[in-house]
Amino acid sequence: IHSITRGFVERRFKRIPFEYEEFIQAIEEDGPEWHGPVDYCHMVAMQLSRMVDTDNIVVLTRYPNQDEWSISATTQRSNSGDTSESCKMLCALLEQEKSEVFRDDVLEGFRYRVIQREILDGMEALDASVVIPLIRHGKVIGAISLGDKSANANYSSHELTILKRIANHVAGTLYNLMTLSTVAAGTRIADIWPDWPERVGGYDIMRPVGE
Repeated sequence: IHSITRGFVERRFKRIPFEYEEFIQAIEEDGPEWHGPVDYCHMVAMQLSRMVDTDNIVVLTRYPNQDEWSISATTQRSNSGDTSESCKMLCALLEQEKSEVFRDDVLEGFRYRVIQREILDGMEALDASVVIPLIRHGKVIGAISLGDKSANANYSSHELTILKRIANHVAGTLYNLMTLSTVAAGTRIADIWPDWPERVGGYDIMRPVGE
């Protein structure tokens, strides 16, 4: 009876199962194609769109110690770049709460009443059902926005748990790629990660990375 009931529920909500290991394997297979944070974000967006069965995936990035957010990858728009004005309040909320934001919670939650319209404008601009922050060393360095699933089903609690694990993995890799990308620009480590100690081993973080 349990098996029959489970099958009915899965068919009713048309949930397509996916696993954390499936995402990791797919991303690692495409690893040689990464040439920096933007390429990696694009790969993440493509894989998530395929796995989660949604056409609306947006990966936003924000370098630590910088105020600007950018859209680094999207499965819909042809161009990436700066986020629109309508996303600023949503991004600020992600930085403050360091937790996922659900569109339904914003619509129904009393705690969002003061900034509800601004948050919804941001989510509508991204076609987002849920936005999950990318956190590394306690700082928000980006976010993954997921739109409604193609079958118009809600994300299950199991799926959200996996998506948060994926976001944690993506944050770690993105953090490393952001650091490496500063080499070409000659940026100092201290400019990007100001909370690090003055020396890491024998290296002075005030010197340009490429030296």
